[in-house]
Amino acid sequence: MTETRVLPLRMPILDGESLDSWLEAMGRRNGLTFSTFLRVLGLSRHYLTRLLVSDLPVSMLRELEVRAGLPVGRLDHAVIDSDFPFSPRRQRRCRFCPQCLAEREGRWLLKWWLPWTFACTAHEALLHDTCPGCGEGVRVRLPGHTLRFPAGTCTRGSRLASVCGTDLTSAKLLALDSDHPLLAAQLRVDVLLAGPSRAHTVLADLNQCTSWLMHTIDDNDIQTMGPVIRDRWHRRPLATRTPADRAKPLGAAVSGVIAHAALPFLDTSDETFAAGTLHVLRARHDTPNKVIPRGMTTEQWSQLSPGTQRRFLHAGDQIMGALDRVRFSSSTPRAHVPRPGDHSASARIRHVPQLLWPGWTVRLMPQEGMQDNLFRGIAAALLLLPGEPALRARGITDRLGPHLPNAMTVTLQRALKSGHPDVLTALCNLAHHLDDHGSPIDYERRRRLVPAAPISPDQWRELCFRTGTQPGEQLNNKTTQAPRYLNAQRYLNQLLTGADLTDPGTSPSLPP
Repeated sequence: MTETRVLPLRMPILDGESLDSWLEAMGRRNGLTFSTFLRVLGLSRHYLTRLLVSDLPVSMLRELEVRAGLPVGRLDHAVIDSDFPFSPRRQRRCRFCPQCLAEREGRWLLKWWLPWTFACTAHEALLHDTCPGCGEGVRVRLPGHTLRFPAGTCTRGSRLASVCGTDLTSAKLLALDSDHPLLAAQLRVDVLLAGPSRAHTVLADLNQCTSWLMHTIDDNDIQTMGPVIRDRWHRRPLATRTPADRAKPLGAAVSGVIAHAALPFLDTSDETFAAGTLHVLRARHDTPNKVIPRGMTTEQWSQLSPGTQRRFLHAGDQIMGALDRVRFSSSTPRAHVPRPGDHSASARIRHVPQLLWPGWTVRLMPQEGMQDNLFRGIAAALLLLPGEPALRARGITDRLGPHLPNAMTVTLQRALKSGHPDVLTALCNLAHHLDDHGSPIDYERRRRLVPAAPISPDQWRELCFRTGTQPGEQLNNKTTQAPRYLNAQRYLNQLLTGADLTDPGTSPSLPP
């Protein structure tokens, strides 16, 4: 096995420095161009500089540490974690602060490669997105001619005569006030990045909310951010993707404005505050009866974390349709988007009778405009709706009452209009209670085992004789009223199974 050779001329890597910057400095120290030095190290040729900080295998990092005399694991802090939530905001260019670049003698910070690093909190300035000389993104391709130009120079251009050559350390500092909202947002992002697990969730959600926020944030939100920020926001690309379906790179100012608007509802443990903030934003452009915010695609919505989806549901509760409000439980702390394959709602049917319990009927039934039996049947079916992945209301109703009309929406609307705004919340909480604690009665088992005629005519007559009760007439062609024993069968069936006596499939029929 060949022993890895240690480089004779080495340089320490600076705190916060990116791997590409350190390798460029090492190449200069050894008198080699960047690309030549990479070949000496055995690294495959990278056309895009970003790949050096995001796509190198761990084995190569360990080998570089040996060759540079660095402790094991040191270069892990010079690259971006493989699971960092770039997509779809992975940018090929690197932002920079000219003053930081000057103070570090042309050495580049790793965090400048991150899409949500947009300001320098040390110098209270907005980061540059492009070279002030050529107007193009810097360090997109591997820096060339590194022995002919000092570090911190834009070397864009394939031939020596066409190289830009702008000294990036002398670029104008895009100063921000010390109390500028974007600096506060950047400090918040920096705190997040110090805790990778939390940062992954928040920044991944921020990626999915970007296009929605770009169409939702208005001029009032940026009025106090200064002319530079306002101008760059107004020149933002409204189409966030290229014709090749790639995400367009966002400028530092645009990223900062979006982060400033999103972090209050993404990076907080206060659910009420987060929902209130989202409600203000959703109310600007949302379409009534829609679950997904206007401007957000179905794919983006599906990739949000469950916690953020819950906050969006809370915020949109009052504008969503009544059935969606029950299905997503949007008015309760357990609001969530049902996932395909979630069988909790299907399993709940064993705890639900065909007719809502009388005690809850008294509490929830509209004061007028609804028949008692119809409301009880529809309300019982509605208990199967929270958390149900299926979208068809008829399919939900048919599980308990196929004889019922398709009146779920009408029932809920009448309940809401009659002064019962908490009906939806009550139905959702009842369903959640059944999921958690079940019911003393397994109604599904009883519906399966208890016959439609639980007592025979002979048993009925014997019971009547024992109690001294008139058994009533037997059913015949001359009888116009239901015999007592038939009513007894129906009552007993309902008592045992919670059945709806108007359902011809569950109880003995009355005579025509």
